[in-house]
Amino acid sequence: MDVQLRKKLNMFAFKAVGIAFLFSIVSNLLLPSSAPEETKIVYLIARLFGAVIMGCLLGLIPFFAGRSRDKVLAEKAFWVCLALSLVGGIILTLPAALIYAVILLRKEKLPIVSE
Repeated sequence: MDVQLRKKLNMFAFKAVGIAFLFSIVSNLLLPSSAPEETKIVYLIARLFGAVIMGCLLGLIPFFAGRSRDKVLAEKAFWVCLALSLVGGIILTLPAALIYAVILLRKEKLPIVSE
């Protein structure tokens, strides 16, 4: 893939994830107005904590599957899974983790360089 095209796709992906993350945070703050303020804060903290844990666990799937093939893409896959878990939970994170894992497993292994 062309380097310029790869950079453009990466920038588009990061912008899309950022916008989706902001939308998720705003939508979480819009709980019913009848709920007490403490309930809203506890709900938001619990949801964010659970999403971070789930995103990290699911992000480790493509990370470990592809770190010997393409370390940069494997790290990006981890961070994308983490961000997607904050946005859409397991509905977005699991397919992304599996797709990244398949892409990374289809790549050739990097040569081992001894120094």
